[in-house]
Amino acid sequence: MFESDLVDLFSRTHPAIVPLLYVPGSALLFYLSVTRAGQSVWFTTLLFAAGFVTWTLVEYWLHRLFFHWHPPGRCEGRLPRVIAGGPPTWRKDASGRRRPARARV
Repeated sequence: MFESDLVDLFSRTHPAIVPLLYVPGSALLFYLSVTRAGQSVWFTTLLFAAGFVTWTLVEYWLHRLFFHWHPPGRCEGRLPRVIAGGPPTWRKDASGRRRPARARV
């Protein structure tokens, strides 16, 4: 993606990093919801599932809205690539590493 091998090295993330970051945080918040906030396990599970479904639908809608929108004029080919952070080949390479979300912003 970058001409510099050093910069390119730090712009890739192993796919296991996302679960390693989010699963412990989600488990901690689930635990705190049950123990400190006084919510039942059933209600916390229901809220977790509702949040997961809501986030999935919103993310899908935003993807459809921004990445499949064809603006009129000269921006038609360039705007989706700018929003996505480059062509699809940049987001995943042969090593299986992906660009972190922060690098795409």
